[in-house]
Amino acid sequence: MRLIIEKMIELNEDCSILIITENNTLNSEVYRKYKKYDFISHTDKKECNDKSRYICSLESSIHINIYDYDLVIMDEFETIISQYESEKTINNVSHKIDNPYKHTTNYLNYCNLMKIVCGCERLLICDADISKNRIDWIKQKRNGKYHSVYIDINNFSDSVFYDYYDKSVFNDSMLKCINNKEKILISGCRKTTIKTYYRQLIELNKKWNDRVILMINGEGGEIDIRVKDSNGNYISKCYEYNGKKLDKEQLKELVKENVEKFLVENNVDIFIYSPSVKTGLSIDNE
Repeated sequence: MRLIIEKMIELNEDCSILIITENNTLNSEVYRKYKKYDFISHTDKKECNDKSRYICSLESSIHINIYDYDLVIMDEFETIISQYESEKTINNVSHKIDNPYKHTTNYLNYCNLMKIVCGCERLLICDADISKNRIDWIKQKRNGKYHSVYIDINNFSDSVFYDYYDKSVFNDSMLKCINNKEKILISGCRKTTIKTYYRQLIELNKKWNDRVILMINGEGGEIDIRVKDSNGNYISKCYEYNGKKLDKEQLKELVKENVEKFLVENNVDIFIYSPSVKTGLSIDNE
């Protein structure tokens, strides 16, 4: 994606480019990578009327009223499109009293997205695995030539994967890694499962006293950092940022601004998260 953006700017320094991401977490990550090319983000607090190079999440794309971008990029394309496949969106059903046309917000967002997709000069869709029916759908919406590029770079080619069918075996293996002071990332599909692991690991940390454990779920963020008090006893330290104590929601938002940076700067040993942090999570630092 970077090479395409650079080539577009090289050919036309005034070209207009829109990048649509799946969520705000991915939006923040993309913005950090491409702000040097004069992109602005919809999350930027500064009011800016120039959206010629703009990065926004799918949810906020409903506010875009420019339909002739030189290039539109849709990152995590499969996830973006799947959000419009619910029965409610397809049937365009809304029971909101303040909506005289009975249109759902999701449906209106979809209609605006189609205007963006059909009106731009070039469209780039990106994902790890784009299904044929998604490609056919795009071809139905737009005229022109299409090129599919398969990138066979595998960032995990040197990794070893294990499948566990017994929870106790998995827990024993995880505990062994933790005891060896390996960095651990635990992802779960339910916040209750994540909270259970977090509570159990906090109890163990009362014995270790040297691990930093971070949890992010739908309720916010929590972090366990053990320090010695004036009496020489280990206690859990309240996390502060710029001299201010953060509540759960504030901590979560701080982490999501730059997940990798937070993990590295706070030397997090164990990171536990639910689907609240998903698409766009990229951790390159070992």
